[in-house]
Amino acid sequence: MVCLRSFIAVAAYWLPFVASTRIRASGEINEQERKDRNLSAAKGHSTNSPPDLIIPAPAGNNSISMLGPRRLSYRKPVSFYVMGDAPYSSSERDRFPDQVKNVPSDAEFMIHVGDMKGVDTCQSDRPYELVSDAFLENSVMPVFLVPGDNDYYDCDDWRTGWNKWSSFFLYFHQKFRRGWVSSVNHQLGREENFSFKRRGILFVGVHMVGTGRGIKNQKKWKALLSDDLEWTREQVTSLEHKVVVIFSHAGRTPDHDIFFDGLSELAKESGRPFLFIHGDTHRWQEDQPFAAKNILRVVVDQGGIADPLKVTIDLNGEKPDISFKRRPLSN
Repeated sequence: MVCLRSFIAVAAYWLPFVASTRIRASGEINEQERKDRNLSAAKGHSTNSPPDLIIPAPAGNNSISMLGPRRLSYRKPVSFYVMGDAPYSSSERDRFPDQVKNVPSDAEFMIHVGDMKGVDTCQSDRPYELVSDAFLENSVMPVFLVPGDNDYYDCDDWRTGWNKWSSFFLYFHQKFRRGWVSSVNHQLGREENFSFKRRGILFVGVHMVGTGRGIKNQKKWKALLSDDLEWTREQVTSLEHKVVVIFSHAGRTPDHDIFFDGLSELAKESGRPFLFIHGDTHRWQEDQPFAAKNILRVVVDQGGIADPLKVTIDLNGEKPDISFKRRPLSN
């Protein structure tokens, strides 16, 4: 009995110290885990966190420390290059590989907004092959393309032209070794239309060509524009984003009202900034010609008179900052 009482007394004396030691040890382990996690994040290892800059919690602030790392909502700006309406002439074709090669490696992708050749019968593979080879052999970044009317629609037999464009350029971006290109979406039944996201920016490509030589089939033309609008609406309403960028060959004319009337409605509903980039008219233009004033329209210079345009979108300010760097034609 005396021994039992002595044991109880000793246990009662030491128990608070043992418990306190265990609590401190647990706190030290948690603190070390937090440091390891922050170090791992700083080295670029996965921490199941979004790809934002992670800053460790300040020392001595227990309330913040208990909540884990503090986040600074920083996104690296997204840059890309846009060109179109080239190469047409023999001199432009000769220069085209170097024109692609001279594009700096400071962007994530490049896009050609259609008319990658002049108007011809579309019987030869050579114009398509030349552009395809120039991109594959000289571009340091993935390349996307949307079709232009010269590429197929204005051919003597538009079906022959479409088959050639499709065989060379459909899913063209997948030929470049970048992990993120595997996440590009395509419209079922109209696979030339695509979409993808890069750090809060939604990019959409649509098949919309010029009609300078007339509309070949009104029913099919209206179906094309309706498909383009449906695809754009689906992407904008289903994918989270801060800015929408839309690529097309043609801009607005009365022949394209089905798409552009719907686009203005969609932009008003969204409230997000929209950037619509196209070619076809060959000369630089930056304006807001749509009913929805949150759509900025840009026409790129023809590739025969200027090198690809650099576009940078920065989401780190109170409002998205969209900047353009026009580049003179290289020698």
